[in-house]
Amino acid sequence: MATKVKVSTLETEIRDLIGDDKTPYRHPPANLYRYMTAGTSYILGDQPEAQYIDSVTHDDVVPITAADQYLQISSDYVNALRDYVISKVMAEDSEDSANLALSNNALALSDGEV
Repeated sequence: MATKVKVSTLETEIRDLIGDDKTPYRHPPANLYRYMTAGTSYILGDQPEAQYIDSVTHDDVVPITAADQYLQISSDYVNALRDYVISKVMAEDSEDSANLALSNNALALSDGEV
């Protein structure tokens, strides 16, 4: 059964996976929240059934601005959102070809989970 997921839970998981779990963070929370908002819109555009709140569509996504907010997608789609955000974070660091490859792999995972 789908449940609500807090932004802070996903942020912690992403930071653990990308090795950015110590302050000061390389990737500020505002950047991660921006990617989460974009990823939510992307997922809802492709998979409308991913919505946790019945009235939310990819055009109606409320921007994520704080860790205490809840994601607007079903918990069933959180892994896809996680991989989307990781792909964007790794793309930021894409001057390193290994990070670009990781970014592409994470985006491919995200697309496969959606």
